[in-house]
Amino acid sequence: MIHKIYKVLIKLLYVYFYIGRFFSHKIKLQYQGQKRAFQELSYKLPSNLKPIIWFHCASLGEFEQGWPLMNIWKTEFPKYFILVSFFSPSGFEVKKNDKIANACFYLPIDTEKNCHDLLTLIKPKLVIFIKYEIWPNLITCLYQKQIPFFLISAVFNEHQLFFHPLLSYFRKLLHYYTAIFVQDDNSQKLLNQIGLQNHVFNTGDTRFDRVQFNIETKWEDKKIAHFIGKKPLLIAGSVYEADAEILKHATKFYSEYQLLIAPHDINQKNLTKIASYFEHAVLYSEYDYKKSNVMILDTMGYLSKMYRYADVIYIGGGFNKTGIHNVVEAIGYKKLVVVGPNNKQYVEARDLIACKGLVEIQDYFALSFILREYLLTPRNFDNYVYESKRYFNKNIGASKATFKQIIKYMRTP
Repeated sequence: MIHKIYKVLIKLLYVYFYIGRFFSHKIKLQYQGQKRAFQELSYKLPSNLKPIIWFHCASLGEFEQGWPLMNIWKTEFPKYFILVSFFSPSGFEVKKNDKIANACFYLPIDTEKNCHDLLTLIKPKLVIFIKYEIWPNLITCLYQKQIPFFLISAVFNEHQLFFHPLLSYFRKLLHYYTAIFVQDDNSQKLLNQIGLQNHVFNTGDTRFDRVQFNIETKWEDKKIAHFIGKKPLLIAGSVYEADAEILKHATKFYSEYQLLIAPHDINQKNLTKIASYFEHAVLYSEYDYKKSNVMILDTMGYLSKMYRYADVIYIGGGFNKTGIHNVVEAIGYKKLVVVGPNNKQYVEARDLIACKGLVEIQDYFALSFILREYLLTPRNFDNYVYESKRYFNKNIGASKATFKQIIKYMRTP
């Protein structure tokens, strides 16, 4: 019964993309990419007998999470062809030319026919899904064809479909995976409770390794360096309108900082909304080296590297129902990191607040106070910086641990 409902939902998803392409550029890119997927794969795939490892990512964040494992694979098994698929244009359009992958494509809609045709065309040696990517028909098809496939850096909670007593269909899908690699003890415990003991491993979050790689890689941006000048820099990442309101009042109350804002969504409408909160805000892409104290980042893929320029980092979302963005990209740079009150959905945020590795604020006045105090008495915040970096260092190495487990299941190419 559930499977039949899912088939109907998939057809409705197709209708959504078909109609939505006329109203949204993002949906149009996704629809066209899905439609061209098989044709493009026919000439992107290797003509020789190179074994293929296929990584599937929902979007940009999942790609960054899978990148360290791709990098290890490329080093240890250079004969493999690394194929990467995306569901969202936010990932594909930014990373389609990334050198880590031999080829990228949009994942077609999860129909039984598409999945069968896709696996017949690709013939992967193994498939790796990142974090949340669980497509029932594709998983079932992989299982039936006896192709090893894995879920890495996964996070589970008791409210998900898999743990509902009446939704055994979705629970069964988890049993199909060759192995599942989770980020935390709670996820492992939940999977153990539904009969998954022998092929579930707590190897941590591979995102830490990606951030560590960024930290160790030399990178500079002349625009940002000029924009900062000799003033301290406050970087606000994943900013919503509620965050813009907080930042507006906090920086107006204490205006010693240059402010770099990275909106959660960089479509033109949202960029205009965020810019409207600040006088004389300039877009990163249009910065002409004239004096300005607010810059809005309108380009994806750079924020995690730009954090190295910050004195203080504000992670957005904490004044929204959505909650804060992930803090992992920020804490590795030995900076003071500030978050709003809605911050409990990520285990990292909960852990860091518990060990005083993050500063939690309740309003704009608290933010302005911290900005002032940090410049006047920075040593008062040394413990926050120390604890966040200690937590970060403790979590490095998930990619190697995951890789070592996966290769135990490999078949000889």
